[in-house]
Amino acid sequence: MGKNLTIIQSLIYFVALQNTFKLFVLFLKEAQLIGGKTIAIDGTKVRASNSKKNNFNLKKIERHLTYIETKTSEYLQQLSENDKAEDELDVSHIQAKIERLKNDKIKYSALESLLNEGTQPQVSTTDADARALLVHGQVVEVSYNVQTAVD
Repeated sequence: MGKNLTIIQSLIYFVALQNTFKLFVLFLKEAQLIGGKTIAIDGTKVRASNSKKNNFNLKKIERHLTYIETKTSEYLQQLSENDKAEDELDVSHIQAKIERLKNDKIKYSALESLLNEGTQPQVSTTDADARALLVHGQVVEVSYNVQTAVD
């Protein structure tokens, strides 16, 4: 049953895509942008200004939040051991790391809530319109999916 449902969904998407192209061609004809004799429509991916590091999905955010929790626990353990040893060691560097992790946690939590509220499965912080797209094989780049029509 599941395989049949997937085939039906694929056909529905195919028909919807065909209708979209037909409407697009009609729009171009009405706007007198094309003659309409021979038309080619193609898509390409154009690399965006956004890097992969500034593109987030829920899975990536979860990994970051888990890392922050782990590292915070380690640093707090180090502070606790230092207190028990009653050493006069300088712990300001550990406190600075904990503070940086707190700020990172706030940033990632805000991104997580943004993804949970929206309809998009990912967010790019530098260029909001860019998406992580499969470019070639298993290569993923943060890009735009540009559609072009030629008369």
